[in-house]
Amino acid sequence: MSRSSGHQPPRWRLLRVSVSYHRGMPDDAPSPSAQSRVSRPASIGDARFTSRSVTELKLPHGVVATRRSVMRKGALVGASIPAALLMFGFVARLLLGDDNGSTIAFVFALIALPALPIVGVPAETDTGRIIAAVIMSLVAWLAIGAFASLKVAKRPLVGWKEWTSQYWPIAAGMVTGAILALVLAAVMLGAL
Repeated sequence: MSRSSGHQPPRWRLLRVSVSYHRGMPDDAPSPSAQSRVSRPASIGDARFTSRSVTELKLPHGVVATRRSVMRKGALVGASIPAALLMFGFVARLLLGDDNGSTIAFVFALIALPALPIVGVPAETDTGRIIAAVIMSLVAWLAIGAFASLKVAKRPLVGWKEWTSQYWPIAAGMVTGAILALVLAAVMLGAL
């Protein structure tokens, strides 16, 4: 690519993480030379690590920029996932019609807005209750995304994969609680 076009491809910094373990070396023993480490593999139990078993991670603009991106955008990404599910439910309702589409849209709305059962939306559907459920759910999703970012910040290597591993268990717990609250309300009202 020519430099005169003004567009430069992203610079990828390759991070190499290697694992080595030396069994039985006293603390004051000199470390083996780089040449001897490359020539003989280290072993941990049955696993063997050689110079070829180096894990490579592609991080655009480096480790610090990726950490900063996760910390800045974690809360917004945490709220955008349920928003996308809500839009998917709305599109499904438009495409499938009122019968099947309404059921699918309600399921996705319950996932995206877990505060719906708290304000009693299935039984009472006025505008104030729906607005309250939207605001409460938005605050909850933003808090879960920010919490996942803060938990991930304690790790030495931070990326969106690590953020996701912290986000999904909490999000699944919140959605499961909303579904259980809806089932409990249906049982108490005699619908089930």
